[in-house]
Amino acid sequence: MNAPQPSLFDGATYDPAVDEDRLATALGRIYEAMTDGQWWTLMQLAQVGRCTEAAASARVRDLRKTRFGNHRIEHVRVRGGLWRYRMTQ
Repeated sequence: MNAPQPSLFDGATYDPAVDEDRLATALGRIYEAMTDGQWWTLMQLAQVGRCTEAAASARVRDLRKTRFGNHRIEHVRVRGGLWRYRMTQ
């Protein structure tokens, strides 16, 4: 029998049985998109990740964490509350 694997994700409302696959899949899609080094809005990343903009924002924050690769994510304000993001490593 294999030992249970530790979860990559966490949080007060996180339930691995319900959330792990969904979050990992969205993270993978967003990571793949951002490897192009181009600028992305959260709306665009949400479409690619097939998730909400809030979830896309959380996945971008995840990519900055050591356990998800410690990627460098740059951001620039377009106007008002609209920002663009790109991964540079």
